[in-house]
Amino acid sequence: KMFGVQIDSLCDCVAFGFYPAIYCYLIGVQGKAGILAIIFYVIAAVIRLAYFNVIEISKQAGQDGGTKYYHGLPVTSISVILPVVFLLNFVTSDKVFYWILVATLVCTGTAFIWDFKFRKPNNKELFALVVLVAVVMLASLLYKKYIPASPAIEFGEL
Repeated sequence: KMFGVQIDSLCDCVAFGFYPAIYCYLIGVQGKAGILAIIFYVIAAVIRLAYFNVIEISKQAGQDGGTKYYHGLPVTSISVILPVVFLLNFVTSDKVFYWILVATLVCTGTAFIWDFKFRKPNNKELFALVVLVAVVMLASLLYKKYIPASPAIEFGEL
């Protein structure tokens, strides 16, 4: 079980920590503010997962029973947050969208390390979140299909 806890956190660190940061960088979150936001987000995700591992190890040692709450926002939440925020790309200017992404990274990273109770979703709520993300992704693909192609977005000078 201990190996499973560690490998799960390593996978979460890559999938929900590094990958969203790289994705944001590739779509234009660059420049000083962007790089600082990305670094902060990744460090916060790693801290959140390390904290989770410490809590999980103590629970498995029998010191604490199961809980119905997370301490802070789980890193997997970025899989819902980022697609929803990405929809704003279609209704805002490139510069505004850049700052929305920077703010999203900073706010989400802060929520990872801020110690507050966040209720664990039940299976119906998880299913609803999966459906929400699927609808958002479908809407993004359909909307993009009907928008004329535009030049690549470059934010490096911001």
